[in-house]
Amino acid sequence: GNIETVNRLGCLFAPLSNWLSGTAPSKAIMDYIGISPDRTLPPFAGRTFERWFSRRHGLQSDKKIVMFADTYLNYNYPVIGESATEIFEAAGYEVVLADKRCCGRPMLTGGMMTEVKANATYNVDQLSEYVRDGFEIVGFEPSCVSMLTDDYLDLIPGEETRSVAEHSHTFETFLSKLNADGQLELSFTDAEKTILVHGHCHQKALYGMGASLDVLNLPSGYSATAIDSACCGMAGAFGFEKEHYEISKQIGEQRLLSVVREADPGVEIVAAGLSCREQIVQSTGRAARHPAEVLRDALA
Repeated sequence: GNIETVNRLGCLFAPLSNWLSGTAPSKAIMDYIGISPDRTLPPFAGRTFERWFSRRHGLQSDKKIVMFADTYLNYNYPVIGESATEIFEAAGYEVVLADKRCCGRPMLTGGMMTEVKANATYNVDQLSEYVRDGFEIVGFEPSCVSMLTDDYLDLIPGEETRSVAEHSHTFETFLSKLNADGQLELSFTDAEKTILVHGHCHQKALYGMGASLDVLNLPSGYSATAIDSACCGMAGAFGFEKEHYEISKQIGEQRLLSVVREADPGVEIVAAGLSCREQIVQSTGRAARHPAEVLRDALA
């Protein structure tokens, strides 16, 4: 539930913390607290996304979006945020980083209701101010964005919560809507790439896969199709817990992992969810990337 605190500490001591997480003593501690020693923790970044963002001079524009940089983007895979920032700025948008806390999904999963409501209240208070100023909110982790658009409505119902929900988008749904409205101004190279896309469960349940495919097919040389997959089996912390490790792998093997293994080495594997990407790389050895990273490759 307090994965943000764990990641903050891990980043402070990276790369030492990354080395330590793979040692026998660390594996023993993981086993003791219920994490399968067969799992590998996501790597801690040596430089957080927030730090990268604070040290740059970004685009100034009348068009603005506020970025909800989730825990995993900030501390584990800042390249996702860096790629997205470059894409938004290429499209003429000024990017503002939201003052926020962890969305609370890990807390909600663990039944920490007091803590998740406190985080939700803080986030709605902050984000509703951006909405009043005309900003749209963009997030990157489907389970985090679904907290803003779905779970918060039940946890802390109210007008401000509804307003935040109505103006929150995933990276893909935001760009897809801009494109559909004729408002997306991006130039791409003609580089060719074949892409297989796995859909996160929250993504498929609440938003569908259409936006992801729309966005990834924007470059003329890109050909993106969805994998006919079910849940990857990781499901957040579920697949990391030693009591669920085997069933987690079995679920992934049903419809996803074999497709990834059989794909040509030149095919790009894409998944918006961190747990999905971790399941794929830890089970097949093939790294999957976020849509923002892959789309950034094609920017002219």
